[in-house]
Amino acid sequence: MTTAVFKHINTDSYTGKPWTKVDGPGSSFELSDHERLIHNIRGKEKEFTTDNSGFAVYNDPAQEKSFTDDKSVRDGYYQEVEDMLKRQIPGIKKVSMPTIEHMP
Repeated sequence: MTTAVFKHINTDSYTGKPWTKVDGPGSSFELSDHERLIHNIRGKEKEFTTDNSGFAVYNDPAQEKSFTDDKSVRDGYYQEVEDMLKRQIPGIKKVSMPTIEHMP
């Protein structure tokens, strides 16, 4: 049996809207640890959908292989992911991709 500890925002630890700084320490909330059982879903991927699980597993290998050039990732890979999601999820109109800036 495999377990993992997940961190959740403790809703009793703040008032108003929770916030956290992305460029250094500081937040308006505390995190609580929650230990959960981890399941191997290999071979069962099709059972999980955005409707019943909040996520889905797709086998759609990317053209991008190195992920070392930010422009290539932004201009190529992100578009690949958007196109794949539009193919896989019926009725999807807009895909919003969170971006991660790298420190030099």
